[in-house]
Amino acid sequence: MTIDKDFLSNLSHIDEQDEYKRNDSIQIGFEQELKSLTVDQGDSARFEAKISSCKSIDRSLLNIEWRLNDICIKNDSNNSKYQFGCLIEENRYWMDIQQCQQQDEKVYTIYISYDNGRLHDESSAYLFVDSKFFFKKIEFIEILIIF
Repeated sequence: MTIDKDFLSNLSHIDEQDEYKRNDSIQIGFEQELKSLTVDQGDSARFEAKISSCKSIDRSLLNIEWRLNDICIKNDSNNSKYQFGCLIEENRYWMDIQQCQQQDEKVYTIYISYDNGRLHDESSAYLFVDSKFFFKKIEFIEILIIF
């Protein structure tokens, strides 16, 4: 049996990525993106995002990662600086930053990926920290010089 070369040239390869592009039943993104925040020094800050998807998704394939200047923030029980939370039924995810200081002024990102990164999105925002300045009242003494 021989295969016609013209027939083969009309065939196109479909890889897995193309399958996801054609299958619009699974889409993932943000319904509510992160917003930049300004907090007073010593206060806490909360970044919150809401994920949107057209249909219910397999949660075991969903990965949520928080980043600080594009470096993953690990959920470390010894470090209470960052606390993570979610309301899965509402697709809401948040990160709290405790006792914000000037050195916390950076870009924070939530990165979501689905099915080993085949679908992914991210949202970023900046944290501004207002320093508290204490002003001392300075009294000026006038000196009258007589010539």
